[in-house]
Amino acid sequence: MTSASLIPVERSPTLARLRGYTLEELAAVARAGLVFHDQGRTDEARALFAGLTAVNPADAYAWRILGVLDLESGDREGARRAFDRAIALEPGAGAAYAGRAEVHLAMGRVDRARADLRDASRRLEGSDPLFRKVAALLAHVRDPAEPTQLSRARSRQ
Repeated sequence: MTSASLIPVERSPTLARLRGYTLEELAAVARAGLVFHDQGRTDEARALFAGLTAVNPADAYAWRILGVLDLESGDREGARRAFDRAIALEPGAGAAYAGRAEVHLAMGRVDRARADLRDASRRLEGSDPLFRKVAALLAHVRDPAEPTQLSRARSRQ
């Protein structure tokens, strides 16, 4: 996880705007949360990212990381809700679809996972390491009725 994203602040009244938090302050909290995560302090990391989503509900990045942390801690429903929110805020970002696909896989919802993996693969750059993970997962959950590249090539011969 990285804190490379810019943290947008909604135009409507939010705690971030009402309290005058700067983007730099919010980014510092996100970086601290990532450090906690890297140290295995998932509860503290989760508390910081939950706080970020409360302070600035328009922060798709914070919602996505909260989804990751919820999934790691076993809260699948919380993770799904967090990824849903991240997707609603930033529908063009493939990482949230990939995260929600992992939630669906953990819940045994293979068809939903497959759909999210397809959405993620359409939104991610081929050079993104997450793209390779998504491609591998998608190959693993491929619909048996769906032809593989090999079978398509054979049928053209």
